[in-house]
Amino acid sequence: MHYQMNFRSKLEESALDALIRELQRRGPFAEVGPVRIGPSAWSIELVPRSPGVVVGYASVAEFQSRACRHVEIDNVSRVDPSLQAASSW
Repeated sequence: MHYQMNFRSKLEESALDALIRELQRRGPFAEVGPVRIGPSAWSIELVPRSPGVVVGYASVAEFQSRACRHVEIDNVSRVDPSLQAASSW
């Protein structure tokens, strides 16, 4: 199971780079990315190191307050890679 971190607003490149570094350093993730840039929102795909780890924090608010204070996270959603691949046809 993958997770997707969603943002309502676009991020400056420096803020995005800093967030990715923090996620790689502090988050329980095997992979961080790719970053998807949409017209009104951005998202980062996260692959946990172990299937039982959601984001490593009790809530998105806790994650934001402890790991990436400078970026406002809208939400973190689960993404099933098999469904995602099937829906991209």
